[in-house]
Amino acid sequence: MRLTREGHLLQLTWMPRLFPVNCYLVEEADGLTLIDAALPFSVQGIFRYGGKVE
Repeated sequence: MRLTREGHLLQLTWMPRLFPVNCYLVEEADGLTLIDAALPFSVQGIFRYGGKVE
């Protein structure tokens, strides 16, 4: 999985070279807002990265 940050927007990408699947999060003062949850298998990765965003 790849994490890309552009300001307050975070993009998580699964299988970036084969068949990219993206999830988008917006970083806010009180936490993260999930915009696009990608596919059902993405949930564990979202939780894993959601706790590590600095």
